[in-house]
Formats: sequence, C-alpha cells, structure tokens
Amino acid sequence: MQPLWSSADLTAALGIPVPLGIASTGVVIDSRRVRPGDIYVAIKGERQDGYAYVDSAFKAGAVAALVNKPHDNPAAILVPDTHKALEDLGAYARRRFTGKVVGITGSIGKTTSKEMLARVLSVFGATYATTGNLNNHYGVPLTLANMPPGAMYAVIEMGMNHAGEIRSLTLQAQPDVAAITAIAPVHLENFLNLAGIAAAKAEIAEGLTPGGVFIYAIDHKEVAVLAAAGKGLRVKTTSTQQAADYFASDIQYTPHAATFSLNGALYSVSESSLALVAAATLAVATVEALGLEPQRAVEAIASYASVDGRGAVQTIPWGLDDGVITVIDQSYNSSPVAVAASLETFGRMPVRGRRIAVLGDMKELGGSAAQLHAGLADAVVAAGVDSVVTVGALMRHLYAALPSTLRVAAVDTAAEALTAVAASIKSGDAVLVKGSHSVGLESVVAGLARGRRNAV
Repeated sequence: MQPLWSSADLTAALGIPVPLGIASTGVVIDSRRVRPGDIYVAIKGERQDGYAYVDSAFKAGAVAALVNKPHDNPAAILVPDTHKALEDLGAYARRRFTGKVVGITGSIGKTTSKEMLARVLSVFGATYATTGNLNNHYGVPLTLANMPPGAMYAVIEMGMNHAGEIRSLTLQAQPDVAAITAIAPVHLENFLNLAGIAAAKAEIAEGLTPGGVFIYAIDHKEVAVLAAAGKGLRVKTTSTQQAADYFASDIQYTPHAATFSLNGALYSVSESSLALVAAATLAVATVEALGLEPQRAVEAIASYASVDGRGAVQTIPWGLDDGVITVIDQSYNSSPVAVAASLETFGRMPVRGRRIAVLGDMKELGGSAAQLHAGLADAVVAAGVDSVVTVGALMRHLYAALPSTLRVAAVDTAAEALTAVAASIKSGDAVLVKGSHSVGLESVVAGLARGRRNAV
C-alpha cells in the first residue's frame, strides 16, 4: 500500500521537525484500531487520556504517535495539543487533495445520503467517504487525515449538537458542494427552536469553496433560514413533496422498491422508502452540481441498499407452510420527522397481513419531548398501522394518545418488546422497528430473525 504520510508530509502539516523514515498508511485515534503502519494520535478526551495507550499502539504496529507529553519511543512526536495536531493533519490533507469534496449534514438522513452518494460517485471515479459516524470534531479531521490524495471525490459527513460546530467542521473540509438533507427537531434541548437548528445546519455553507454549490431540502418549515444562508451562493433545492429544482414526483411504492420521476427521468430505489427517495434526489442534485451526467448513476441508485438500522428490509421465514414476515429495520436513530416519514412509507407498502409498529423513545428533544411523542398518534393512524408496541418512558405518551384498538404493549426494554411482538406476529405481517440507538431496538430485529425457526 502506498504511504499516506511521510516524514516530510508530517513536518509540513505540523510545522515541527519529525523523525526521518516515517511511512504511514493511516491515522487513528483509538489504540484498539491500530494496524501496522498507522500513526496513533493520543487524544485527551473527557473520560480518557489517549497517552495511556501509546505503548499499546506501538506494540500493535504504529509507526509514529502524536503525544502531548514526552515519551521514550523515538517515534513519539511531541506536540502542544494532540487535537490541534489532528486538525493540522486534516487541513494538510485537504490542501493536497485535488479532487472534489462534498459535505453533508442534516437532522436526519445524512448517513444514508452519504452512503448512497459515495456509491453513486464511485461510478465516476475513485471515491472516499466518512466511515461510520465519524462526523464530529474528532471524526471530521480524522476522516480528512485519511483521505487518499489520489481520489477523485470525497464525501464528508458532519454532525453537531450545538451552534458553531458545523462551522468549524466545514471550514476544515472546505466542500465544493455543501448539502443539507433535512431540518427536524433533533438536539432540540440545545436550541431555542427549529429555526436555531436550521441556522446551525446552514453553517455548512460557510466553508464552500469559491463557486461551490449549496444544496438543501425544502420539506420543512425553516426554508427561509436556509435561503438566507444561501444568498450570493449557487443554490439548488430538493424535495419529495413540492416544486423544487430537484422534485421527486409520482412516487410509486411496491413491497421492496419505489420508483419516481425526477426532472424528466425515471429512477428507482431498492426499498419501499421515502427516505431513500430523498437520498437519491440529493444524489442526483449533487452529481449535476459536480458537472457529471446523472443518467450514468441510475443503476448505482437503483442497486443501493440501506445498511442495518437505517432502513434495511428483511424478509424472514415465519411460521408454517413457507410463510414469511417483513421487517423494516430503522433502529439506529429516530426523530419526530423521521418517524412520521417512516410511518407514511410504511402505510404505502403493500402488506398481506397486518402492519405492526415497534416505536422506541426519541432522544434529545428537550422540554417538548412528551408533546412530540404524543403528537405522532395521527401519523400512526393515517398509516393504517394495526398494532403498536412502544418502548421507553417517553413513548408512553404516544401509547396513551393512540386508539385503544392499536395498543399492544407499552414496555421499558427492547427485550420486552421482542416478547410482545413475537407472541402475536403471524405470517404475512410487516414490522416497522424505529427508535433512537440508545433504546437498543436492533435486538428486536435480531431476535425476530433468530426466532423464526420456532415460530408457529
């Protein structure tokens, strides 16, 4: 593998002399993830000091370590602040990168959009993207530091909990295209209102390179905030509900796919998912913003499949006589807007049996949490859901607001939810599983799969 970092690169990035002969293939901040050839950055976090694991990193094969206090290994590079040093590595990597960078943020859908866009851009050339959820003040500079200089495209995901965080990340990433997937009441406890969230997300436009394109969805109430942020910039809008520069219209759902029209062309996605349609719409807008031909991406869009926890659909053998159930796994994250959208899609899916919803607590909603949970009752009814199991104290507000005919159980744990669902589910039923990651509803999905052989 070609070295990503040499001694000369490190000297230029950090502004200090470093030992000669370093040839590194990657940068890590978790000593448990060190592989031979890596540089280990000993970050001092709120709970742990990475300096305590420098020896472990060298034993695992690290060729260098960035430390903020002396160490006896000659490959330990002393810097005043290891977090700042990580950012310096990211900044240097961005300066030497000659490809195009896309920055993505949003209250919901940013990881799915990032994954789909990476798949789509790979049709046009070597593409690099954020791994997992490395989208914060450590994850973004780490992602940049590992960016291959020879790639043609890079997709960088950016997350935030407070105002100002996206500004810092986008100024590091300097995207050629900055995209916002959606504005929704997530992290609301840290903001006065939804407009504050929109303003914080709109900070992504501040890092745009000259002539860059700002893309944002308009299917929310704070469009004016984003429009104000886009003044003087090249702007494109997306929607699955109304007229926009990129409007996904005539959406048709089948059990395991959806088709839609977009600016005169027909597209399909591999799941019956409005969220995937929205991600595809953003992908097409981004492709054109980069001067590429979207028709070359049709097949990549159609074949993209959601990762576990973010909309993956499983058909699971269930009961006797070759029966099956369908499970929609959206257990990784949740918000009021995301739940409502998932329920709308769920209601459009052709289902032979019943529609069963397993809904877990939505976190970080502040003082409006009870109201926002209870407010989902109309969406549940409109989707034609037949049975509901809620998980967590906050979801009890929704349970109380539901018609009694829909209530199956209000429980506190995922294990109890699995028991309640497995006891009543029948062949032909479809189960939507959605909640914040901390609720642990992925175990409901896994449990249904494990229990299929014994189900009757």
